[in-house]
Amino acid sequence: KRLGDYPQRSTVLSPKRTREQHTTYWCGPSSMQMIAWGWHQERKGQGHWADKLGTTTSGTSISDMVRVINGTTGWDKERYAGDYIVLDISDWSYKKWLLLQMRHIEDYRAPVVLHPILLRTFYPYLDDDAAGHFQVGRGYDKRGKKPGRLGYFEPWNQQRFDPSEPR
Repeated sequence: KRLGDYPQRSTVLSPKRTREQHTTYWCGPSSMQMIAWGWHQERKGQGHWADKLGTTTSGTSISDMVRVINGTTGWDKERYAGDYIVLDISDWSYKKWLLLQMRHIEDYRAPVVLHPILLRTFYPYLDDDAAGHFQVGRGYDKRGKKPGRLGYFEPWNQQRFDPSEPR
């Protein structure tokens, strides 16, 4: 499909089923909690997902995120996204990346695991650049002639860990 074949906007997952991460290195478990909650309609705690993912103080492996999504939800069924995999998109064009997001959300009706490098340029609510973070892609808006916008659940709230920081 092409960009024009997709509706103006689309979403998956309810915004009522989100939680911020409880521990500084639990973006993986909190993202997994939201993804699984969207599938099972039942919330299990972030500690449950940290154990399933093998999360340590160093964080969560992207391959463990894929393994647990494929093993504990139905998002990997053929009528949804099929097996979740890890894609290196570092050399993709913006258009190719946006089409993948749109296909995943609109055609597959499944969330996207995002593993971005967090640069303040793109995430102005952060006080530092960072890497190794998880977010949950859950929608898009084509926005006409402006660049399309991806809707995502952000588990990080730096104010939870330092009240002097912006939310």
